[in-house]
Amino acid sequence: MTCVKKVQEFCTAFQTFFLLLCRPTAETDAHRGAAVPATCRSGRVGYIYKERRLSDALFFDSQKMIIGITEELAKLKSLKGADFVGQLKMIAARKEFHALDGESNIFIVGGEHDADFLNLLNAARKAVEHGYKVYILPNPHDFRTPDFIFERRNVFKLFDLKTISGKSIVGSRLIESIGQANRVLLNMTSDYSPTTLARNIKMYFERSNDAQEVLIFKGKKAISVTRDLTLSTEYYNIFMKRYIR
Repeated sequence: MTCVKKVQEFCTAFQTFFLLLCRPTAETDAHRGAAVPATCRSGRVGYIYKERRLSDALFFDSQKMIIGITEELAKLKSLKGADFVGQLKMIAARKEFHALDGESNIFIVGGEHDADFLNLLNAARKAVEHGYKVYILPNPHDFRTPDFIFERRNVFKLFDLKTISGKSIVGSRLIESIGQANRVLLNMTSDYSPTTLARNIKMYFERSNDAQEVLIFKGKKAISVTRDLTLSTEYYNIFMKRYIR
């Protein structure tokens, strides 16, 4: 009797081990649906797949669209001038973009539930107030991408967003954008020393040969700082007047 019990216990343990070993991975589950235990006519226990739900299908369709746009964004790194602008126009015209419910002139692919979406939306709303049409770009998390394409009067620009709040250090935030976009949008949500800000922006242009513009949203104002302006001997005076007034 003891031997029979041991054999039964061994069989039970082996069956459990076999189920764990053969159970499909989470990645496979995600593509084919949830795996559930089932017993066939021979008495063997295995796994079958439930039919994938509509929400799962929509999720994977969304991921496919994001990958497509991310691939097009990656091509921007090797483009200059008219080719760069042409690529921006092509990306903004993709059918994956759709108008964000309840907003005007803001278009998205997805990502409404991402942790940083509210910051993106707040900045996008301010851009719309200044006459831009805004395309919020997807963030696939495993690839560094810019945040926006802005369009106004058929002029297309690529921006990386940096929301400045609390004790955020603008200099380091600007440096983070090097290699992501040739323009940076600073959305100022807290007080910051104008002198330090002007110095940080000048340093950013000195460190990045590709940088073209830093656009600052401060309250209701939009302040554009270009490379040429930072090279002027009157740069600091001009910046102070624009920023403080």
